[in-house]
Amino acid sequence: MKGKSYQKKVSTDVRPGITEDGELKNIKVDTYVTVHGKEHFTIWLSDLTPVIQNITQLADFKVMYWIGMNMKTNSGQIYLTILEKRQIEEEMKIGQSAINGTIATLKAYGVIKPLHPKYRIAAFKVNPQFIWKGDRPTRERLEREWLEEKRIAALPDKERKELEAVERATEAFEISKLPQITGHNFQGVQSAA
Repeated sequence: MKGKSYQKKVSTDVRPGITEDGELKNIKVDTYVTVHGKEHFTIWLSDLTPVIQNITQLADFKVMYWIGMNMKTNSGQIYLTILEKRQIEEEMKIGQSAINGTIATLKAYGVIKPLHPKYRIAAFKVNPQFIWKGDRPTRERLEREWLEEKRIAALPDKERKELEAVERATEAFEISKLPQITGHNFQGVQSAA
């Protein structure tokens, strides 16, 4: 693994110790380990347990593992284009149909979801409550965003449409504050206006 070594605190224990005066007191002792390599690593969170209990196919575990190991650091995103599927096929020794079935399964369990739901592209968000690769502050921010999207999706249709209308109005207001360009077209040529 490339990267520099660093010290990571793994625990703080209270242990009996003798002071300079010979007194027996409880003292806090921090335990550190030296980690060689990258500071960012993939973690598999305990919230994944219900998903693991429901998955029955080995291919599902293999693809989920591959996603965790290959997702972009600090973005919570993975691309599963035909190129990545071929890579999964070679590395994990499973077929395309099993990979496609696993993607559907992981979407159903909320492990991944389309990055742009309105478009048919092979980019996915990985649920930071389940699998994460990167630092904690970014994970916590993306976790809040994921939960907010889930909350909005669970709203009744009328409330969701009202929320979307407010978002469109806010966006239109922000656009209206942009400086207006008059007298020129976009190629920088003087217009007849």
